[in-house]
Amino acid sequence: MAALREPHAGEAFFPPPRRSTWWARATYRVRQVMWGLRPHVSEADREEVARWLSPAAQALWQRQSRRDQSHTLRVLRALQRWGFREPPLMAAALLHD
Repeated sequence: MAALREPHAGEAFFPPPRRSTWWARATYRVRQVMWGLRPHVSEADREEVARWLSPAAQALWQRQSRRDQSHTLRVLRALQRWGFREPPLMAAALLHD
């Protein structure tokens, strides 16, 4: 398994970056709100989902709200950036909500 690393500024999706300033925490929370207000799921995102999920699991993923779909894709991409590629973990990332 790959070792977890601290995300770079601007790519932190979870957990919030460990910085000591209130400003960094506030910025992270504002980004979370913006992601929730403007969720986006593209055709390429749906193809990525199809890569990791069975047809039955894809149907379950499709029943999630657009905001939850967008969130699970951010989780999936964060795990991929950290070097994870195990199919059960990728499926869990997409279905965890």
